Amino acid sequence: LSCLTFLVFFTWQWMFDTSTWNNHFYLTSLLALCFLVTDAHHFGTLSLDCLRRRPRRKAYIVPVPYWHLFLFKFLISVVYLWGAVAKMNYDWVRGWPLWTWIQDDIGDFWKYVMGLAMCWGGLVFDLVVPFLLYHPGWRELGLAG
Repeated sequence: LSCLTFLVFFTWQWMFDTSTWNNHFYLTSLLALCFLVTDAHHFGTLSLDCLRRRPRRKAYIVPVPYWHLFLFKFLISVVYLWGAVAKMNYDWVRGWPLWTWIQDDIGDFWKYVMGLAMCWGGLVFDLVVPFLLYHPGWRELGLAG
């Protein structure tokens, strides 16, 4: 019930307030929908439903179906890869978006270098994180991002 309520009201607010359009809000709505249709409340130890319904005897472990994990990883990967594709334009590659946001009191050279480094760092980050999520040895690093 709480997931359905969150999904309806968050998506309602996000769809009708076009001034706050962001691809992360789209991801939040999709993840809420996935939490609604999957049995995620059975697998987590921090879920309120799981804590409320936990038997008094020894804790039990329920295996998570692979398609649940794949669905969440896939949605997060699509958002990161789409962000990387959106950053592959002339303005972003030469550092212009972040160059305009950095304060003027550090000098034009450092302003340009910082803007370029952050733009390219964001592009590389968005390209690498989805692949880290699928590699078992590097998953923790991808989740930290």
